[in-house]
Amino acid sequence: FMTTLVVIVFAIWATTIEPNLTIVLGSRREDLSIKSLGAIKRILESYVPYTDKYGRRKPESKDTDLRLAWASSGIIVADRTDHRIKERTIEVVGVKSLDPGYHFDMGLWDDPHGDDTPEEIQSTWEAMQLYIPISHPWGIMAVTMTVWDDFDVPARMELEWSQDLAEPVLFQPAITQDWKTVLMPELYTLEKLDFYKRTMGLRAFDWRFVA
Repeated sequence: FMTTLVVIVFAIWATTIEPNLTIVLGSRREDLSIKSLGAIKRILESYVPYTDKYGRRKPESKDTDLRLAWASSGIIVADRTDHRIKERTIEVVGVKSLDPGYHFDMGLWDDPHGDDTPEEIQSTWEAMQLYIPISHPWGIMAVTMTVWDDFDVPARMELEWSQDLAEPVLFQPAITQDWKTVLMPELYTLEKLDFYKRTMGLRAFDWRFVA
């Protein structure tokens, strides 16, 4: 659900409103970003409710080289009007494979790290900070992931970037304080949340999951 909303739907909506946008689509591994881009491509080129309204946005082969413009590693939408832009509309990366030569309007990150060691999370955090110089000053960065403790990337964003970001981190709780209402039933059940509470400890659980 979070990937669909923050990465796939957001990217489609943004490029539909402004086809000259450039977006970096990132995850902890490049193959995961490629999977998300595949879902985006299927909607842009063949999902009838979308194409009936906005047209088929895959370029024609006579107009461009589809090996570059409609590839697993990135796409250029057919309705782009500013052909001076060197970056593709959407470019996929793994979190540690950013190219400092890119410049993007928007960065959409899906699970930049898993439930990893502190050393792995720290290296991910350092890699993500490389994104800041290559994004436009007025750009957007969105990160979606489960936060397990205050060392994870979203918590670090809240702590270290709060002065620079208009809305640093939006935490979505999973259950109400009275323990009666699951707020994200598509992701969690009471049984699963009870398991997390027992394994994480009350303090960490309340910080992460409780409204």
